[in-house]
Amino acid sequence: MGRRGKLDDHKLYRLSAANPRVFRREDNQLGQNSAVPLLLDCSGSMSGVPIQLARQACYAVAKALEPLKGVNAAVTAFPAIAEGERGVKPLVRHGEKVSNQFGVEGTGGTPLAPALWWVMQNLYAQKEERKIVIITDGRPDNVLACHAALSRMRALGMEVYGIGIRLPLILTLLPRTSKVIFDLSELAPAVFGLLQAALLRGGER
Repeated sequence: MGRRGKLDDHKLYRLSAANPRVFRREDNQLGQNSAVPLLLDCSGSMSGVPIQLARQACYAVAKALEPLKGVNAAVTAFPAIAEGERGVKPLVRHGEKVSNQFGVEGTGGTPLAPALWWVMQNLYAQKEERKIVIITDGRPDNVLACHAALSRMRALGMEVYGIGIRLPLILTLLPRTSKVIFDLSELAPAVFGLLQAALLRGGER
């Protein structure tokens, strides 16, 4: 049996300890049986403080979801330079224990479409409900390719959510399931707000 309730944005300090009491209200419900990959934009415009805070937010979210039965989180960075290689970089794979090895930096463009296809391929065989959260601050390198990938994901029954950092471009891709923040301190609460809708109320495809 998993925990169910409303996530408390004011208790985010508990996330680093993965304390499930971030739920305000709890009742015994079956776990959601959801795969939840976080897709983190590590383009050049994210370098410096933005990527540092985004890494921390992704770590906190993945760590908080880890003890919740039925929720299978992952974190993937794109494009990423890690261990001397550039490309899509899994920071936490589905089923792995969350570690603090999030050593990626901001560089290059915003190849969101290839990253979406990569996530799609990795989720294809997952039996859980699949709920993807994109965190980005820029315009994708190929908007039409992103629309095609998102259309395919929805056809496969995947739910896709987005957080735009300071720019509203994510709203053109995901007009009903995304939001824009203008202060980086809002990032972790915004991700939790989307996951609240996706995991606890049954998200909108």
